Amino acid sequence: MLNFLKKYSYFIIFIFYFIVNQAVLDNLPFGIDFQYWQQDVTHIKNPLLSWLPWSNYYKSWPLTYTVLWTYIKFFGDSVVFLRVINLLIHFFNFVLFQKIASHYLNDSKKVWFVSILFLISPLSTLTIVWAFQLKTVLGFFFFLLTIWIVISKPLTKKFVGLMFVTFYLSLTSKILGIFFPLFFIKHHFKKIKEKKVLFISITLLSISLLQGLLNLKGITYFVTELKRLQGEQFTGSQKISFKMSELPAKDRVTVNRDTMRPTSKIYSEIAISTKGYLGGFNSFEKLRDKHIVATQNLGRLLLSSLGLYDSLPFYESHFTLISNPLLYLYTTIGVVFFIYLIKTRDDLLFISFLLFLPIAGYIYVPYMKYSYSSDHWFYASSAFILLGLMNRIRKPLFWNITAISIISSFSFNLYKYSNFEGLLVHNFRKNQNKVALDTTIFYSKLRNQHLKTIQTSRYLLDNFDFKNEIYYKYILQSSLRLNDKTVPNIYFGRIASDRIKNQNELLLDRF
Repeated sequence: MLNFLKKYSYFIIFIFYFIVNQAVLDNLPFGIDFQYWQQDVTHIKNPLLSWLPWSNYYKSWPLTYTVLWTYIKFFGDSVVFLRVINLLIHFFNFVLFQKIASHYLNDSKKVWFVSILFLISPLSTLTIVWAFQLKTVLGFFFFLLTIWIVISKPLTKKFVGLMFVTFYLSLTSKILGIFFPLFFIKHHFKKIKEKKVLFISITLLSISLLQGLLNLKGITYFVTELKRLQGEQFTGSQKISFKMSELPAKDRVTVNRDTMRPTSKIYSEIAISTKGYLGGFNSFEKLRDKHIVATQNLGRLLLSSLGLYDSLPFYESHFTLISNPLLYLYTTIGVVFFIYLIKTRDDLLFISFLLFLPIAGYIYVPYMKYSYSSDHWFYASSAFILLGLMNRIRKPLFWNITAISIISSFSFNLYKYSNFEGLLVHNFRKNQNKVALDTTIFYSKLRNQHLKTIQTSRYLLDNFDFKNEIYYKYILQSSLRLNDKTVPNIYFGRIASDRIKNQNELLLDRF
């Protein structure tokens, strides 16, 4: 019996893990972003265009987009198989992570223990069942492959070439591993003066720099993102009025509307994007708040990795976050953990910090405009925190408590995500995050819960601060599609008067 379990251990673990997650796979909607990419796929005939920086269809993560494009062409709007793909990739990440753990830990029991903790980490739940987070699990898969090659393979042409490929595929899945070259340099620091090691280091840094600049180009691709960059991110807000002369949000900033071709060369676009991206460093207050947010994120990352922090989907806005009393507690934990990272100089904890930096909050990241701590943000970094702590902390009591905490948090996640719409409403009431209820309406429509949709939209309209008319319009349109005649005319008059004030007659007529 023991031989059977040992021989088929991976298969048994996968089946058990799949069954445990099945309830959430059935109940949790796929995320509103997936619908947007369905629409996007209809406008592009060849996904290879998403890899070309000079193309109108360029994406910051072309590999993930190509996989999504192919999936939608075969399976349409069904996300069942995409969720299974996410789960499979997460399981492959577990296997790769186990191989990396075996390199650092001599005890096979500890290797299995820390690997299982990563497999059932509460941070993996939403990352897997949110189908659109394919980019996170796929990017981490290639990142783990790259790390495994560095620590276990010689620097021959074959393995160096393979490392370049896996590193590039990681960055084109998601930019999470952009600081990997710093680990390579640290790992081979004693040989850094050798021509081969120096050449590899420079090449890796060049790949990171190029992909980073292209990612900035993708980030500042939209008018709405440039507007957000120009406004205050933490200490205040700048009301944005959309005039009729402005481009719609979906249009490229540097695209000729008549020919639909770029109006400037690729390096010019990157220069414009970089200037806009770095605009968030133009005041002391912004810099202070960004560093506070980033440091408290580090504290939350540590707590989340140990199963001690419970998060909500679409979380808090940055305006409420910076005034939250718990911010000081998380910031203190972040400072202590950062000091510990410096003191230990541990390779594994160093990797976790490198994975944390792109989503730390030090600079503006558009994908984080609704949240500064998220399950899928922390997913990759948490794995190496667990492994790094396992490599340094050998007290059984600590790990017994950690195991109980992670298992309890994982179980609670399965329970709370079974009522995802209720969780979103709870989030809005707690954090006043408009996106949470906006998404609730979308999910209720998917399940044909019309009455619930109408009730939710009325509640949202009554509590809306109306700083952004686009969200308001979407909510009203949701009610219109359901032929809901109970929505008072005052709501429609509200958006009409605002558009008249903005001299936006064209959009007013369309509405």
